[in-house]
Amino acid sequence: MEMTEILEAAERLNRGLIAKATDGEYLDKDFKEDLRVLSADVRVSKMLPTFIRTSRTTSDFRHTMQSKYSHYKERREYINQELQPIFDYLDSITNGTDDFSANTESYELGDVIGQGGYGTVHRFHHKLLDCDFAIKIFDPIFVSTLKAKNAFFEKRSFCFD
Repeated sequence: MEMTEILEAAERLNRGLIAKATDGEYLDKDFKEDLRVLSADVRVSKMLPTFIRTSRTTSDFRHTMQSKYSHYKERREYINQELQPIFDYLDSITNGTDDFSANTESYELGDVIGQGGYGTVHRFHHKLLDCDFAIKIFDPIFVSTLKAKNAFFEKRSFCFD
């Protein structure tokens, strides 16, 4: 799926949720379609806030917002704040600033550094910079919908000597 399509769905979702939270309209079929498009990208799917993922309908969402915040302004701010990580991620992809995901051929997988409760830490080597760094690859139980080739990486900003 194209990133522009995912970005457009994120923008529609944002506008629709704000409309619904402030007594406007957002049709259930549009809500479900926007969620379907956003869920096609594994990273975006994981970034969807729980209050959105657990809402079966826009009415469910509205009731959640009404119980949490009594004023429209608070609802708008909360929705924007919760969806901002998705927009930041999509911007990094479309602007080419998500170097790790976009340029995997620049890296070599090294040895296992350690394992913990959430996953395995690997040494990676950046070929151009000639620098090693650690990346945690989360176990499937924590990112069950990811395929091995699309594993979620947590990049650490330090090099090994």
